[in-house]
This record gives sequence, structure tokens and C-alpha cells, in this order.
Amino acid sequence: MKKLVTGGALRAAGLRAIAFAFLLPACHAGVTTRVNSYTPYGQFQPGESQRVSDEYAKSMTGPVPDWNVTILNSSLPPGMAMMNGRLLVAADAPYEVLGQFEIGFRLDDSAPTQAQLPAYLKRFAKAAHADILVIQIQQRQDRPDKVAFVEGFAIRTKQDAKPSPTIDPSGSTQI
Repeated sequence: MKKLVTGGALRAAGLRAIAFAFLLPACHAGVTTRVNSYTPYGQFQPGESQRVSDEYAKSMTGPVPDWNVTILNSSLPPGMAMMNGRLLVAADAPYEVLGQFEIGFRLDDSAPTQAQLPAYLKRFAKAAHADILVIQIQQRQDRPDKVAFVEGFAIRTKQDAKPSPTIDPSGSTQI
């Protein structure tokens, strides 16, 4: 039996990233990234979205955290699938979906390249208490080497779970 997690599929929300970019048109210092949205799943947690957003923003002032996170690009771990815009988790899968997110970057030279993304994603994973991030990267149209935004799902391995199987992205369900 599969457990249904509502929240819908990854969406193309480029306008949010663009709107964020124009909030700071002439700045060359300060905020270069933010959590555009974070929707926690499961039991209602008042203030959780704001807590994750604030913790992510605060983390930008320090070094990259030593946080163990597996980052999957447009693929899901074994036991999870996307069907009709919903994320399904098999009952015996050792995962808990924490929420859906989008991280935006300013549309100037401060935006990261794909090679620079892990530092941002580690900060987000720590803020969300996730050890797996399933992401989809949206490159900028004007600068294909730069990232406009990243959207995806934050997932945590259940504490009482057996050791996770090796994740093979080539055999995972594509989203």
C-alpha cells in the first residue's frame, strides 16, 4: 500500500524568481538568495515555513554547514513515485516527505552556477531537517551558466528505518 502525500507536482514558477530579482535591482551586496516558498507536509506546524526561511537566511552569514544530504536531480529514491501530480511513498519505504520548496536567486552575477549549488542546498537541507533533496534546476535564459531557481521536495529518512539502500538515480522514477 502506498501513502499519498498531497501538494502537487513540481511547478514552473519562474515569475517568482524574476520578481525576487527585481526587488534588489541596484544592489551589489546583501541578500542574493531566499526561500521563495516552503510548504511543510503532514501535521500542521504553525510557523514552520517561516522558521525554515529564517534559518536558511541566517545560515548565509556563516560557513557552509557540515550536513549530510543526498541531492537527486529530477529523480526519486526507491519506494517513491510521482503520479498525477502527487508524490507517492510506498508504505515500506524508509522516507518521510517534509515539504515542497523553491529557492530563488537574484538575476545578476551573484546567482550561482550548478557547481556552486550544493552549498546553498546544504544550508536549506539543514534548515528543513532533510537528508534528501529531490530538485529540479531552472537555468537563466540570459545566462545559461547561472541558476534562476531550484524547486523540489525535502525528504528525511525515518529514524527507525533500516539503512537506506544505495540510491541509483539512473533507475529512479523521473519527474
